[in-house]
Order: sequence, then C-alpha cells, then structure tokens
Amino acid sequence: MSSVPEIGMHQILSSVVHLPFKSAIKQVGCCEFSEKDFTTGIDAYLAKLSDPALLEGIDTLKLWSAMMSGEVLAVEYAENQSFIFQVRGKVSGRFIDMKFSYRRDDWDVIAVTSIHQRPVWRSRSRAITEAVLGVAAIATISILATHSHAAAYSKQGVKAWAQNNGYKLVSATTPASATKQTASPAAKPTNSTSSSAGTSSSGSSAGSKTATSNTTATSTSAPKPQKFSFTLKKGMSVHAISVFLQQHKLVSNAYAFDQVLHKTGVEKQIWPGTYTFTSGMKQQQILSVLKSKP
Repeated sequence: MSSVPEIGMHQILSSVVHLPFKSAIKQVGCCEFSEKDFTTGIDAYLAKLSDPALLEGIDTLKLWSAMMSGEVLAVEYAENQSFIFQVRGKVSGRFIDMKFSYRRDDWDVIAVTSIHQRPVWRSRSRAITEAVLGVAAIATISILATHSHAAAYSKQGVKAWAQNNGYKLVSATTPASATKQTASPAAKPTNSTSSSAGTSSSGSSAGSKTATSNTTATSTSAPKPQKFSFTLKKGMSVHAISVFLQQHKLVSNAYAFDQVLHKTGVEKQIWPGTYTFTSGMKQQQILSVLKSKP
C-alpha cells in the first residue's frame, strides 16, 4: 500500500490564496497551464469519472477560461515536489471546484471535487448589497443628527449659546502691526501739461528701483533622504524584510523581491539584526545592505 505524501505549506504559497488562478501560478513561478494540457487532463479524468453527466453541457474551452480566472482556495506542497492547487470557477451559473497538480512543468487534473449552485442567502452580491445599505443608513442618520444639531446652534445664536453655557464673549482686537500701512517709497508722478520729459523719466526710474528693492528671493532646498531601520529577530522570515521595504516604497512588490532574494542567494546571507535603508535606494544598494552583517 503506497503511503500518502506529506503536505506542507509555505509563506509564498499562502500569499496567492484568493488570487485568480492564472495570476497565482505566475507568482509562484509555474509554467503556463495551456488549454491543450487542460483538455487532455479533463478528457483523462472524464474517462474514469463515475458520473460523467456532472459535466455534461459544459464546453471545455469555457471551463478552462473559468478556471483560469477562478479563485485559488488553497495551495499545498507535497513531498514529491509537486504543487497542488484547489480552484473554484463559475460556468453557466454553476460553481465548479477542481484540484490540479504541477510537477516539473507538467500539469494534471487530479479531481473535480464539487459542482454546485450557491444558495441565494449565501450570495456574495447580496451580502455586499446589504453591507452597502447598512453603511448608507448609518451615514444618513449621522448627517441628520449633525444637521439638527447645527440648526439648533444657528437658531439660538452665538451670544445666547455663550450665556447659557457660562462663556463670556470678548471682542477681538486687531494688532497695531497688522493695521499699519507702509507708504510707497516713490510717489507716482503727476501728469500735467507743464511736466517735462526728464521728470517722467525720474519717476519711472524710482518706481523701478522700488520694485527691485521689495523683491525677495526664495530658495527651495531638496528634501533630505529619509532613513528607515528594520530589526530582523530570530525566528522571523526574510519575507518580513520584503514587506517592510514595500511599505516604505523601496520595492514595488514584496513577493517579487522575495524571488530576487532567492535567485541572487542573498536570502542565505541575511543575519538577525538591525538594517538601515535610505529613501531612493536602488535594488542593488538594498541587496548590498542585506549582504553586510548588521
């Protein structure tokens, strides 16, 4: 009797749960599950299916498309170095749960575990609608309460409200510095028939000097780079560093950076301790920091 292979989990495998199947297999690093491989697997499965009528009327192409866009429910890693994906797709109003195995760039259909229709009371769209209606009702009540409260104040008047609540109104005084007016250093020349051309030129020159003297130059300095420190404690996974870098916008995707750490071998050179990063760092600079012992 053959023993059942042990099933294990991994942080990266857990991260693709609830993603579309097509996106999940890319993120994990599997090759494409083509329509041809899918059709071959389904045909072989139908040959040993006790009740083939369960899939009767379902077009193979539509089923393949539905599973590619379907939701990943779970991902497992067997000791024989194979991945097991459990996926739920929807075809012709029916939900279909299937299990696929991937090993050494080969895909296979393990089982069609369920074909069912979701009850109306468990419908996701209904749950979302009820949640939206609930939020709208709460928001309406809050707006009505706020409006009636504000209306009471406006009818009562500020003075009456202050007296009823024990406050004393004090008239605000404007600082003298705020009301002080600065005289223009150069008076605008008066236009008259007896004014000479030289007088007009002098007034224009004075105005020009005044505009120059009142102009203040403003200089903007570039923002200083920020420093971010992360302490990797014993027992923590390297993925925690990738998440930290993504949160501080030093890398665009934590899972993609996990793959970089794996391919470059840097993940084996990281020790527990505190690492300091600077905003604007390039990927190679980040790897250099991680390779240097803290």
